[in-house]
Amino acid sequence: MPARQPLVSVVIPAYQAEAFLGAAVTSALTQTYPNVEVVITNDGSSDRTGAIAAAYGDLVRVVTQENRGLPGARNSAIRQARGELVALLDADDILLPPYVQTAVDSWLAGGDERTFVTCDAHLMSGAGIVQGRTVLPSGTPAAAEQRRRILENNFVSVFSVFPRRMWEEVGGFDESMRVCEDYDFWARAIYAGWTARFVTAHHALYRRAAGSLSTQSERMYAGEQQVLAHVAEAHGASLSTEERRFLDLRLERGSAVQQVDLGESALRRGDVPTAAEHFAVASQLMPSARRIRLKAEVLRRAPALGAVYARRLAAKDRETGRTYEDVRP
Repeated sequence: MPARQPLVSVVIPAYQAEAFLGAAVTSALTQTYPNVEVVITNDGSSDRTGAIAAAYGDLVRVVTQENRGLPGARNSAIRQARGELVALLDADDILLPPYVQTAVDSWLAGGDERTFVTCDAHLMSGAGIVQGRTVLPSGTPAAAEQRRRILENNFVSVFSVFPRRMWEEVGGFDESMRVCEDYDFWARAIYAGWTARFVTAHHALYRRAAGSLSTQSERMYAGEQQVLAHVAEAHGASLSTEERRFLDLRLERGSAVQQVDLGESALRRGDVPTAAEHFAVASQLMPSARRIRLKAEVLRRAPALGAVYARRLAAKDRETGRTYEDVRP
């Protein structure tokens, strides 16, 4: 018998996306997997986003609405989708041809229907693919570790394929959130008993725009705390003692990513003792991150190596095209 080929709905939220939408849509339509539909939400764009989407004709389905933000645009597309599986694709990203096939194969191989698939991708800056940089943020935790690890940080990438019924069960993306809505969605799914499977092949391109991170980062730190507060509110009664203790620590001390950012900011200005303090706190808030623990220990024991780390940060800044304002607590 031929292998089962569930319909996969690639959903693309698009706002002011005229520069990139064509590449994203074409990448979804040229997948090697034969059973794909594409649903685009034009989320109140005033540029040529709507015209570009309409130019694909019957090859895509277009939802047009007033601006509701990314989670609202995703939800609208999924409501119109017909697929058993949903694949997320942002309007400025690109899927390479094997992406959907690889994700579906992983999902079917899992056997357990309460699974979803998250995939790695190359990081792409304005200058092209950034060598050695990918998007799976913190490894591939085993199923038994995922409840705890999702409290540390979001280990699920935006390049994910999940059953539509998972979206229905957990209530879709929270439209009140303007950042971290994907992290919130994955956390709710994992605490509802869903498990992530990982595809580590790089069959997608994640576009990272150049510019300052300062304002966006502050919103992301606050968004992380909102996600954790949602977990505490919705699942507090089902948390183990260890989960409850760690969640309380995260809610009290804040974002591990913020502590890393503060540490890197201190390194850029040559303040190694302050950098060491921030990395030590980050290692408590993200204990599975071996590199953070190692950096905290190295900066404590051999502060002269702070200059080496600062040079590496400068090289990374140049490679990715990012600029950084000084970040302080």
